[in-house]
Order: sequence, then C-alpha cells, then structure tokens
Amino acid sequence: MSRTRNKMLITILGYLVVLVVVVIFVIIPSVKKIQTISQEVYDQQVHLEELYMRGQLIKRVQRQLAEINPFIEKMTRGFVDPEQGVNFILTLENLAQSNNLEQRIEMKPEQAIQKNIYEVLPVRLSLEGNFIDFIKYLKMSEGMDYYFNVEVLDISSLKPKYAGPTPGPDKLNVLLQGQSYWSLTQKP
Repeated sequence: MSRTRNKMLITILGYLVVLVVVVIFVIIPSVKKIQTISQEVYDQQVHLEELYMRGQLIKRVQRQLAEINPFIEKMTRGFVDPEQGVNFILTLENLAQSNNLEQRIEMKPEQAIQKNIYEVLPVRLSLEGNFIDFIKYLKMSEGMDYYFNVEVLDISSLKPKYAGPTPGPDKLNVLLQGQSYWSLTQKP
C-alpha cells in the first residue's frame, strides 16, 4: 500500500511540476504577451482616432477656406500694390481734377501699421472747391479700385478773397483723413 501510495504521490507531484512548468513558462508569458499586444492595439486605435479627427478638421478647414477664398480675393483686389502706388495717387489726383477740386495729398509711411497680408497707411486729403463738386468727388471715389476708409471729415467754408459785384458759389475746404490698404504679398 505504501508503494502504491508513493507511486500515486510521485505521479501527482509529477503532474503538479508539469503544471507549474506549463504555467510559469507558457501561460504567464502568453498572458503578458497578450496584454502587451492588447495595449499596442489600444494605442494604435487611439492614434488612428486622433488621425481621423485631424483629417476631419483638415477637411472642414479646407471647406471653410474654399468658402471664404472668393471673399479674400475680392478684398485683396482693393489693396494698393506697392509697385502700383503711383496709380493710387494718380487716381486721387484725376478724381479731384475731373471734379474741379484742388487737392493736396499727404501720406505718412512712417506711421504705417503692418498686418498679416496688408499694411494700413494713413492718408490725408485736403480739398478745395464747391459743395456740388465735392459731392461728385465722394460719389466717384466710391467706385475706386482701392480701399480708402475715411475716419475724419472736416468741412469748412472759405471766405472769398474779394467781394465783387457777383459773388460766385461759396468755396469749401474739406479735410479727409483716413486709411489706405497696401498689399504686402506679391501678386502672381
């Protein structure tokens, strides 16, 4: 009986050793490898979700850019190209001349404010002439190809130098202070 018992005990111990060896050398490393692979899969899933969100954001930004691009192009057409700055001045001079106004133009490049794609340049226009011509000047200036925002409009009456028998229409002195917008980017 003791022999059978010893044999049985040895067999149980043998199975137990084999079981421990299988657990230590096969099951535990496999579980660790499965956990590592599971973490890698999770990390890849998170990374792919981030990439997907970035892709969606890029698509949305591209759509929005496509929607506003025509407006940007329309706005930048009103900027004065630095190479064509003389045309801006000539346009103002021709406008005054065609409306029988005397004009002095003062630009202050040292006070220019640089923005992203444009520069804001202060401009001061002094005009002399009659009221009707000035109104025509303003109306025609609205059709200019350039942006000019008027910030100050000061109108004062000029006294005639001599009083003759037939006084002409009262002359006005008009001061327009504003901002012109100059492109900083080169046009293709």
